[in-house]
Amino acid sequence: MVVADLPGLLEGAHRGFGLGHEFLRHTERCSVLVHVVDGSSQQPEYEFDAVRLELELFSPGLSEKLYVVAFNKMDLLEAYEKWDSFRKYLQNRGIEPLCISAMHRQGTHDVISAAHSLLQKELAKTTVEDATFSENLNHVADAIEKQRSASMREFEIIHERSSNTWHVVGAGIERFAQMTNWRYNESLRRFQHALEACGVYKVLQKDGVKEGDTVIVGEIEMIWNTENEQPGASGIKKRFF
Repeated sequence: MVVADLPGLLEGAHRGFGLGHEFLRHTERCSVLVHVVDGSSQQPEYEFDAVRLELELFSPGLSEKLYVVAFNKMDLLEAYEKWDSFRKYLQNRGIEPLCISAMHRQGTHDVISAAHSLLQKELAKTTVEDATFSENLNHVADAIEKQRSASMREFEIIHERSSNTWHVVGAGIERFAQMTNWRYNESLRRFQHALEACGVYKVLQKDGVKEGDTVIVGEIEMIWNTENEQPGASGIKKRFF
């Protein structure tokens, strides 16, 4: 198993910030990813989501790769105290993270074993895909997988003139909105950044969105604001049906 050690990604890496393109190109060559999360950071959940977003914005194929999540620095009290909430946050999304202390080499073997196991699974999957009898009749599973892997750049905007409401419709963007943790201001900022990076703001402005118009993405409702230097949606709130 060949391992490439990549530096941490800065927000905006998909646009080349902090040599982001160079690092992300190396990531494309990997079959399996290991996310090493700094457990002592202020908001480990946000940092994990931010990296996942950078991968998807750079190339949707990167976000589809199998991966392991390793919550590091368990030897520090601040990381130890955040482990339970981080684990539950990921478990609610169907992800089972591992906790480690790289300094004391505790749990590192489990991470290597998990990565190796996923690598074997990926190699087996590639072998099956190369076979000539790859007919798949499970249409429901295919539809679900297609929705999960939908790019955030694939969307449609519907304008309700009677109520000055704009609906942003797209499986990738709606999935990202559903996975965003709205308790943190950083998450709100990251969601707005994602809408801008995916081209949603540009299309809205081109189609004639105005100050005070309502913009809806899935269950999230926002108000368009042109007073800032960078026009965009603000005043985010969750809608209940």
